[in-house]
Amino acid sequence: MRVLVVDDDKEVAQLLARDLDGQGYTVDTVGLAQHALAAAGDTDYALMVVDLGLPDGDGLDLVRQIRQRGSHTPILVLTARRRIEDRVLGLATGADDYLVKPFALPELRARVNALLRRPAHLHRAAISVADIVVDRDALDAFVGGKSLDLTRKQFVLL
Repeated sequence: MRVLVVDDDKEVAQLLARDLDGQGYTVDTVGLAQHALAAAGDTDYALMVVDLGLPDGDGLDLVRQIRQRGSHTPILVLTARRRIEDRVLGLATGADDYLVKPFALPELRARVNALLRRPAHLHRAAISVADIVVDRDALDAFVGGKSLDLTRKQFVLL
């Protein structure tokens, strides 16, 4: 299985790559959101590990863009943002799991394995038409990459 690690901290990226490689995964690493988008478009990854503090943009925007493209690849967010609000936002944006730095490698391995065990039908369900994306699981809709502020009734009608 192929894993994409998106982290601008070379030491962290190398640590993750070595550890995941030792677990039998093939690992690609990139340090920029734009490189991650290109890689995700070119390769069918089994999993993506995404840091939120990237030099060319917020990792949450990257997660959002990956989901808007219709990708169901599990995404594990790995970040120093530890507030409950940050975790909730990360998961609502499209991440499948959220791990706060510093982390223990055994916990990272367990989360990676858990995400990869999930059947494909449990992945997020999003519908895309033109530049409109409706995420039925997150109860959110986007037009041109911008989230719509909809009431529940408006969302159901959409």
